[in-house]
Amino acid sequence: MHLVDIVLPVYNSVDLLKKCVNSLLLNTNHPSFRILIIDDGSDDVTKEYLLELSSNPLIDLITNSHNVGYLHSVNKALMLRKTTYKVLVNSDIIVPFNWLQRLINPSESDETIGMVCPLSNFGSSLTIKMPQGLNFITMDKLIHSNSKRLYPNACTVIGFCILITQKLIDSIGIFDPYYSPGYYEECDYQYVAYKKGFKSVICDDLYIYHRGRGSFGGSREVILQKNRAKFHKRWDHIYIPDANNYSQTNSLGYLRSRKDQSLIINYDHNYEIAVVITESELQSNNGILATINNLIINGTNITLLILTKVPVTEYLCFEPIIITETNIEELKISTKKIIYSQVSSDIISKLANDYTEIVQVSSIESLVTNRIQDLIIIDSTPSNIMNTHVF
Repeated sequence: MHLVDIVLPVYNSVDLLKKCVNSLLLNTNHPSFRILIIDDGSDDVTKEYLLELSSNPLIDLITNSHNVGYLHSVNKALMLRKTTYKVLVNSDIIVPFNWLQRLINPSESDETIGMVCPLSNFGSSLTIKMPQGLNFITMDKLIHSNSKRLYPNACTVIGFCILITQKLIDSIGIFDPYYSPGYYEECDYQYVAYKKGFKSVICDDLYIYHRGRGSFGGSREVILQKNRAKFHKRWDHIYIPDANNYSQTNSLGYLRSRKDQSLIINYDHNYEIAVVITESELQSNNGILATINNLIINGTNITLLILTKVPVTEYLCFEPIIITETNIEELKISTKKIIYSQVSSDIISKLANDYTEIVQVSSIESLVTNRIQDLIIIDSTPSNIMNTHVF
């Protein structure tokens, strides 16, 4: 018997799904796991991708005859077979290296722990906001290296990524269909577990990217409000004191600001590549954000600097650095290569140092084509001369 089922319910959104599955296959180095995908009536494009995946020996595919909703799909997976752990993941997450063992560690340290959640950029009470210049990989490394591994009690677990022990499932069963099609079923499950003597904790040495806001389409808010009311009616007598204690204890205070949930760990701006663009370049070619996003997911140490006063509100796995004429003097970054097009040479010179290779391209649009692979190659030969190339 394998030890872990990674349960992945799927309903369309194939582009997000591909990023999620790729990260699970690439970054899960646990010796005994399977990815259990439940296709809940997806469209033909998604079904075709899932059929391709089903040939992978690490993936088991279950196909619902029709759309039954998130909660019922998960319950089907929880009842399918016994494993030591079930890990429920949403299809809009991306995991870092060695994530699974870190998520398991808290339950191995205390047999009364029944549920474990990681930290994230988008996870309600589990959120730690990414500062400018960081991405989910660098955030995970910072948090992992600075973690005290307190495994503090969670106020409420959040469904984007949850480990549930088989011991807990055997004790209290599956999610309550009362919350169908989904939302708040995991919070309800946590308090049912609490009444049976099980703890639900935060894995405070793991940070996972969660895009969020994608479940249930346009009906999301209606379902969310309805199930929130159900949860509070059932559990407020326990939840409210628990939430107050969580706030007062501030167990994540050594990692994040109480005021705005932002990271409080010091970090350096060290990159292989920095792409520098103007606000007008961003507006005329929004594909640059997706390009940088994909490069980061694939392991490139790259950042994006934007000369603007307007914050970027895209759903990204990194936070661009916003530069202005005034703050650029204070910004301290170290990068081996700078790529730009329309930004003034004066600004570029302030960002570069004696060892920086500078590449000017004819347009930012060229970075969204396959030429980006040629431009991001780093010359490992040291030089004490600032080199400039024009393409």
